[in-house]
Amino acid sequence: MTTLSSDADARQASTSLRRLRYSVLLVSLPLGMLQLGLPLVAREMGANALLTGGLIAVSAMIIVAVQPVVGLGLDRIGRRSFLLIGLLGYAFSNAIFGFASGITGLFLAQLAQGIGAGLVWLAALAIVSDLASVDSRGQEYGGVEEMSIRGILLGTLAGFAMFHLLSRDTLDRWR
Repeated sequence: MTTLSSDADARQASTSLRRLRYSVLLVSLPLGMLQLGLPLVAREMGANALLTGGLIAVSAMIIVAVQPVVGLGLDRIGRRSFLLIGLLGYAFSNAIFGFASGITGLFLAQLAQGIGAGLVWLAALAIVSDLASVDSRGQEYGGVEEMSIRGILLGTLAGFAMFHLLSRDTLDRWR
């Protein structure tokens, strides 16, 4: 009887980890586009090199500031709610990026993205630690990282394709 329960638990854990990897892939897709396009968009909005550097740095600083608090919350409240709020934070930051009409909007989007990242990544790693067996934990951590890198790579490629398609030369050829 115990083996049936542990087999069902193992299948449930495997399903949850697979869903987590796909969530990480989807969250990582826009990151490649943002890394490529954010400095270009900021320059078009009138940002100088110092503002552009600050724009890129703000997300990392927020992640560092948020993670100690998130770590405490993960242990006290649980992982799932932090993961879901982080995923919503990423979606919210992408919406802000889409509607930003100035440098302040870009800073707000980076702030939201930093908060989302602080929530998602700690929650994802804690979930892997909770669900993966001791024998497969390293492989599962690697699977989450792999999906993150795949998302960034695919997002970067999509960003290059979009910039090419939307370049002035291409638009002139369509006229």
